[in-house]
Amino acid sequence: MNARSTYYYAGRERVPLELDGDYVAINMGHAKARGLDPEFVASIRPHMSVLPGGGLVVVPTAVVPETIRAGLEKAGTLQPVYRSGAARMVPYPEVRVHVEPGEKRKLLSTVKASKIPADVSPEDHGDIVLRPRSGSGEDALALANFVYEKTRPEMAQARFVRIVPRPDAQPRVR
Repeated sequence: MNARSTYYYAGRERVPLELDGDYVAINMGHAKARGLDPEFVASIRPHMSVLPGGGLVVVPTAVVPETIRAGLEKAGTLQPVYRSGAARMVPYPEVRVHVEPGEKRKLLSTVKASKIPADVSPEDHGDIVLRPRSGSGEDALALANFVYEKTRPEMAQARFVRIVPRPDAQPRVR
């Protein structure tokens, strides 16, 4: 995994991301379809954090042997895990873009110029969804940044799952 996209945009501001080498995300559906060893799955199950929608799990890098990690990466089943402040962030392979109706043609032209092949689908509430054909969250992040920097739509952002630490229990004042 290369860390070519180390930021995203939120509220027109560039927000830095740092690759979190302590964790990896695995697309379990994709991995199982490619014959992921059931014994390996059983061994990491106690360490898994299952993410909502999309079949991704986050596990500590240390529980994934290097040979298995290399195979998962080669098969395209690993997703990056980033840090932003105290939060871990996992980008799904999906970009949401909000553009004015007259700007759709410009957006599609920009997507084509990005050299990241993506499927385009409209959403009911007016946003356009881009899904990199690679299935890579890293590609989604790069595509979102490219689209935002070239067309400055109201919003162009990879879909993230943000994992935040539980707040420390504070003593109650009575």
